[in-house]
Amino acid sequence: RDKHIHTIILAANWHLYINGTRFSNNSKILPKWEIRSSGINGVSDDAEVFVDQMGKTIDLLKQNGKRIIVIKQTPELNYSPIECISGRPVTLTAHHKLTCVQPSSVQKQYLQEYETFFDKVFKNATDLTVIDPFPYFCDKEKCISTLNGYSLYRDELHLSLFGSRYLAKNIFPIR
Repeated sequence: RDKHIHTIILAANWHLYINGTRFSNNSKILPKWEIRSSGINGVSDDAEVFVDQMGKTIDLLKQNGKRIIVIKQTPELNYSPIECISGRPVTLTAHHKLTCVQPSSVQKQYLQEYETFFDKVFKNATDLTVIDPFPYFCDKEKCISTLNGYSLYRDELHLSLFGSRYLAKNIFPIR
């Protein structure tokens, strides 16, 4: 209700909210997550809870006169991005050479698991902006985790400061 706040940006690991799993190897080693919500009778499925509660969140923000920007999920990695950046000219390693890219088709398939439900929330929503970061990290063939020798990620999911600035510069260009 703060009148000084005009714009709300919603960004999250949407996939985790909807099906409780992470990308690739992370889904095998981490427990399944579940949404906890109060006040929803007869709704037990995470995706249903998400659709219901996100719809209510959007309605509440609109009722309070807020401009809403929703950022879709950034692609996740199935490797540690720290392995892609070397601070040394020569490094010994006992494991395979990491390519630091992944097929964009695999990433798109994973993200589509949440986008079906995500789109349910926003298909009829007006007066909001939905931004997809996918094209800034992936082209038709591959998704990247580094750019110009800098890591775009600080771990398999979260953007680094460099990656955050890179994305912000592309989705909110200075006019």
